Amino acid sequence: MEGDERFQIAKLGRSGAVTAQGMETNEDFIPYCSPGRTSPVFADDLALKSWTRERFISGVVVSAPWQLQPRPVSVEGSREGLEKAAIELLAAEGYEADAVEIAQAIDADLDGDGVVETITVIDESKFGNSVSDAYSMVFAISPGADPEIVAKSVIPPGDEGYHMGFRVGAVADLNGDQVMELVVSWMAWEQSSVIIYEVADDGLTQVLDSGCGV
Repeated sequence: MEGDERFQIAKLGRSGAVTAQGMETNEDFIPYCSPGRTSPVFADDLALKSWTRERFISGVVVSAPWQLQPRPVSVEGSREGLEKAAIELLAAEGYEADAVEIAQAIDADLDGDGVVETITVIDESKFGNSVSDAYSMVFAISPGADPEIVAKSVIPPGDEGYHMGFRVGAVADLNGDQVMELVVSWMAWEQSSVIIYEVADDGLTQVLDSGCGV
């Protein structure tokens, strides 16, 4: 990006037009991935955990003249029934839980059919080469329909594996077809990425993936 090109920001809780010259940092839009950069010093593990989880929420910038959100997007989505659905989805993956942490609940009519979907993220992430007892999942719920898993990383207690944590960074129409896509960030041990999902006949389908890591 050079000169005064104009872009729109697609990121939850942030909107508006920017110029390339006005973008002093790309950390809001490009996955956080800088092995040489040190982290702040935290007073306790809870503060570190919160910083780690929210650090990798990424949006995108789009050279688009159209409205990025043709329908309302609420980041305070209804949470009724979400925990029950999440516990059942985890159980199907072999992870038994009495309660889950709902990290995000976002309401939006993605395809303009008048039905509002709730995009939900549940998360209990741990990062390392091999971890146990961790989960992160993105799923969509529509009234009267079964939940649809968009992305998942589930490691039950007693198992070990490589874990990824997920967040939704944006819900926006990225290609001007009046159907909104999902921008999903994930972070793992020394890796991070942004994935774009679009609405297809068979559900939410990955169409783009960009990231970095070692």
